[in-house]
Amino acid sequence: MVHDLYFDADALKTQIGASVVTIPLSRKHKLPPEMELIFRNVSAMKILDTEKIGMYDINVIDIDIFQRNATIIGCIPIRVIIRSDRRLDIEVRPTGTPAEFGGDEAG
Repeated sequence: MVHDLYFDADALKTQIGASVVTIPLSRKHKLPPEMELIFRNVSAMKILDTEKIGMYDINVIDIDIFQRNATIIGCIPIRVIIRSDRRLDIEVRPTGTPAEFGGDEAG
């Protein structure tokens, strides 16, 4: 569902220390976001950004329920490690109205 969607690592750095981390995702580099990847109950976030290019696409999200963390791994080298002291709650949701996704506003 989120594979090959883009996120802005520089904007994500502003959320370090937050208990809720919201990552806007877009299909193409620099387009308005179509989805949000939301992590709740966050106790720590670490961004390993060796390339420093700003926008990255997601290759995989590795979720370890026993360690209570999720690691976002990019196609271009980046890792975002999100940890929780309790249960990590993860949600993916569209950002637009149903009409923007081909739905019927009236119906």
